[in-house]
Amino acid sequence: MKRILKIFRQPELYIVLLLAFVLVVLKVSAPVIKNVTLERRSETKEVVLPILERMGQGEVFSVKFGLNTGWSKELSLKLVPDDCVLDMAINGKSVDPKRFPGYCDWASGFTLTKQDFEKYAGLQNEYKFDLKIRNNGGAAGLSALMKADSFSSRALSIVAALLFGLLVFLIGSRFRLHKGILLIFLLGLALRGAYFQETSYSQRAYDVDGHIEYVGIVADEHRIPDNKECWTCYHPPLYYLSAIPFWEASFLFDYSKPRALQWYSFIMSALALIFGLYCLRMLLTGGGFWLAALLWTFWPSLVMMSPRVTNEAMFCMAHVICFWAILRYMATRNGAYVILSVALAAMAYWAKSTGIITIATLGLMFLVYFVPSRLLSFERKKKTEYIGLVLFLALCGTVGGLVLFNPDIVGNSKNLNSALIVGAQPGNMLYFDLENFLTHPYTSAWDDNMGRQYFLNYLAKTSLFGEFQLLKTTAGNWLATIISISLLGLVGFALVGLWRIRWNAKTILCLAQVVMFVAAVAALRLKYPYSCSNDFRFILPVLIPCICLSVEGIFAENGSARRRVTGVFLALIFSGCSAALMLLL
Repeated sequence: MKRILKIFRQPELYIVLLLAFVLVVLKVSAPVIKNVTLERRSETKEVVLPILERMGQGEVFSVKFGLNTGWSKELSLKLVPDDCVLDMAINGKSVDPKRFPGYCDWASGFTLTKQDFEKYAGLQNEYKFDLKIRNNGGAAGLSALMKADSFSSRALSIVAALLFGLLVFLIGSRFRLHKGILLIFLLGLALRGAYFQETSYSQRAYDVDGHIEYVGIVADEHRIPDNKECWTCYHPPLYYLSAIPFWEASFLFDYSKPRALQWYSFIMSALALIFGLYCLRMLLTGGGFWLAALLWTFWPSLVMMSPRVTNEAMFCMAHVICFWAILRYMATRNGAYVILSVALAAMAYWAKSTGIITIATLGLMFLVYFVPSRLLSFERKKKTEYIGLVLFLALCGTVGGLVLFNPDIVGNSKNLNSALIVGAQPGNMLYFDLENFLTHPYTSAWDDNMGRQYFLNYLAKTSLFGEFQLLKTTAGNWLATIISISLLGLVGFALVGLWRIRWNAKTILCLAQVVMFVAAVAALRLKYPYSCSNDFRFILPVLIPCICLSVEGIFAENGSARRRVTGVFLALIFSGCSAALMLLL
């Protein structure tokens, strides 16, 4: 009885109950799309948005759905047709789609506001939409993204976020997690949550239809597809197998399957964030750690990955946690961390072939730490350490055999668009066009004028914003340019940190990752001379050692106070502008 009474004295219980109440109210008051049907070839079926179906080129299909505006005073509905809206009606009244720029834009789509609804169908709470769409090629369908604005919904959303943050903070404190790290983690989680809410599955994504198709084949047909069956089917299967629970459970929360996969990516992004913070905690001390934590938390490309449906999310998470397990083993000599790191290295590789760098990092740990300090010492070794070593050797043998059997790591390279071809000469690989980097806020995989021909330019820009032009407004361009300038400053401090580095097992592991990751993406660009081969998203975990180098350069011993102040100011400007840019999207 005392234990039961003790539960009722815990503040977490009442926070959970209050949070549940707020979420229920938000759910009831929010605008909702319902009764979605897809009609094609004289067959009608109930579906959920977004719709993604295999269809023939030129096939025409219809999508109907209802919209309840809830409590929203201002509401906009962004529709992204794949590929072109031929006819549209609201509450049975015909609307000319040509009045809305983007009605044939499968990438950006077009937006209807509540004023548009009222103009064509009058002031109501319920609207019915009927769209006839033509597929111009490939997969077809329709996605929708609503933006609602009302004081009550904004207030309730803020209350829900604060309650959730307080709940996580209290639970983390009970597990004796560092309160400062928890606070930074919650700030990063809030930024990712805000970006997640405003980002549909197809926005700022790579090969997303292929990833979704792969998961669909594995989940619905219970088989691993042939390498050439879909655009991304050459990838290792682990991510797609692990996504099945989210795919199947989407109906429980009234989510579309792509949106459920976005939640999976969000969870992996949150895990990468928190374990990355603890990696930095074991590599840096004092003010250097807190500065590095801000950079890791607010780095724009890491935030952008949080809602992206991709196997890279699993690779990034697995590599970061593997590196954390390696550092924990080196700090505690607990062999269980060796076994954990081997399992995570295997996960990273079977999520994405870039995981071979994770395996190499683990192998280097055995060479520079395990062999000198453990294997050759007279101290008693733990069985778990030997088990971890045996498992690692088995993993190396398995992966080595797979690489020899199938050395082609990009299975769809022969089908890439020839417009993506870039140069691979020494001038392309070694030259950095400073003027182009500063005068173009963003880059593009398709446009030579935005720096894609130069390996270093494209790698640096995609480390920030990917290949996307995020916010083309004056404010967006200024923020992106300031972030780019700040990046150059951080690279300069990283070179200082490299010069003043103290050599030990940890710094060797950090530098080796930088070398291996950069060499890997350079080799990919040389073997497959396409701009997409040069994208920083393949090597996102390298940010941890790179940030460490920058911070070491800022706080280097015998450095001037002016340099330290400049470095801190630069990092704060970078983090602040990155957060502002993400929030403005």
